[in-house]
Amino acid sequence: MKRIIIAIVALLALGWASYALTRGDGPLSAEPSSVGQTGGEAESYSSGRFGLSFEYPKGYYLEEREVSAAERLHYQIVLTEDTEWNRRLRSGEVPPTEGPTSITIDVFQNDLDQDTARGFITGSNNSNYKLGDGVVATTTRGSLEGLEYSWSGLYEGRSFVVASPRYIYMFSVTRLDPSDRILKDFNEVMETVSIE
Repeated sequence: MKRIIIAIVALLALGWASYALTRGDGPLSAEPSSVGQTGGEAESYSSGRFGLSFEYPKGYYLEEREVSAAERLHYQIVLTEDTEWNRRLRSGEVPPTEGPTSITIDVFQNDLDQDTARGFITGSNNSNYKLGDGVVATTTRGSLEGLEYSWSGLYEGRSFVVASPRYIYMFSVTRLDPSDRILKDFNEVMETVSIE
């Protein structure tokens, strides 16, 4: 009985914290977003190593990190809104929590397995495919043709996957609400992506 009460209290506290953060009532609430409202100004990203380039709206913070397992390369490029809350989270000034919604580009080594986009989506836990409804659609985004699908985890997510002989590229966006600005920003980023 004691465990049930503790679990209920923990769930209520988590629910209240989530509500307070999304409403901006907490002391660390995010600043009003100006992302995507910069009159067409954008930052540029380019990687000769991965043959990848794109533009993204000012007002985002870009982080890169290698998250490889011993046997395969896995590299991430993560875009999050550059807000006071996210800056404090990145610097460790606030207790660790789930990350903010983001635009994420995952690059996976593919020169050993020569996997297809569909093979990667349905066969890799990294794709989050098992968290979705199983619908995968052929889609064109900008100059790229790939496969796109939705999934639901901590956040609602959407991923677009392109396979090349050297790499699998997975472009993802997470959101809390269908009207979140990050969805429009993701679409704008995808219009500028180039893979060599």
